[in-house]
Order: sequence, then C-alpha cells, then structure tokens
Amino acid sequence: TVKLKIAPGKEALFAELTEALVKNSLEEAGVLEFSVFRSESERDVYFFYEIFKSVESFHSHRAEAHTKNWIGRTSEFLAEKPLVTNLSQVEL
Repeated sequence: TVKLKIAPGKEALFAELTEALVKNSLEEAGVLEFSVFRSESERDVYFFYEIFKSVESFHSHRAEAHTKNWIGRTSEFLAEKPLVTNLSQVEL
C-alpha cells in the first residue's frame, strides 16, 4: 500500500494523473488490482492498494512509462513523502 497526502489545491492534478496511472496499470498483465481509496477522516489523504502477480510484475510495473511519468510528477501534488508499506498475504 501507499499512503499519499495531497497538497492543498492540487487535488485536481492528482486526480487527473492518477486516473491515467490506474487505467494504464490495470492493462498490464502482471497487475491484479490497482485501487485508490480516500480517507474518510483526512480528506487530503489517499491510499493505493496494489496487487501484482509476482515481484517481477511489480518491477515491470515500475519500469512502465506511465508509472515513471506519475512518479516523476509527484512533487507537483504531494504535501509530504509517500509512506510505502509492502504486505504479504497470510494463509490461515
């Protein structure tokens, strides 16, 4: 998951760039899920929830032009550094 705090007045830019990122990411063969959530208590905080088929699929995603473009423009809309948390599924 990725936690993102959006700078005041930058929500439209974030939405525009993120819409393209999600659309293109979901077309990648190795992306199983790419969802965006908004905090109910902090309206300027968003979360990305991404599931990849494999570690290699994640690395492939990071190498895609649309991903590089989005990452390269984060300084235009982020209020602070993103918080990235890698998760592993627990089989119960």
